[in-house]
Amino acid sequence: MGNGFTEIELSDYFNSLPEDKRDGFSHDQFMREVKRILDPKRNVKILQEMIAERGRDRTAREEKARIDRATRNAAIGLR
Repeated sequence: MGNGFTEIELSDYFNSLPEDKRDGFSHDQFMREVKRILDPKRNVKILQEMIAERGRDRTAREEKARIDRATRNAAIGLR
């Protein structure tokens, strides 16, 4: 298991939780969910999507600033 936790440690953690803190998960569901969340391939994909979104946001802000400058300049008679 990644991130420094062994499967035994995660299993012991789940077993130590009181029933009301288990959110309706069975032991197997909990272990599958932990593995899914800690999956490095999944996390790389999420990070790549975040980076792409940030790039799109930056490009949109730069384009808006360019349009705003051109509009202001046109309003005062500059090219």
